[in-house]
Amino acid sequence: TYNDPAYWPTNLNRSRIGARRAIVLFTDGLPTTNTGPLYGSDGSTTSQKAGQCQIQIYCIGLAQVASLVPGMNATLGTISTNSGGKLYVIPPGAGQAAALNRAFADIARSFIALVR
Repeated sequence: TYNDPAYWPTNLNRSRIGARRAIVLFTDGLPTTNTGPLYGSDGSTTSQKAGQCQIQIYCIGLAQVASLVPGMNATLGTISTNSGGKLYVIPPGAGQAAALNRAFADIARSFIALVR
């Protein structure tokens, strides 16, 4: 289970040179009920454990309601900071598609390691 220490890898056996683990968390910013395998945990605790295991969390907040942006930014900012990842905020309104494309392109570039 999630709270079992064996759930979180301590020996990052990487099959490729330079390979690393990451999570891309994509949300519309609307709060939902906490259900599923991580029920009872919060994003802060989960992201701290991910960071300890060198698993970065990249958060993309695609805001649909302007009034939810500050709360979404606070929550996702904590998650991305705790794990060593990055937060991308896509504000509501025109330009969302372009901003979303830039966020995904930036995340993809962060995974590329040039080997000479």
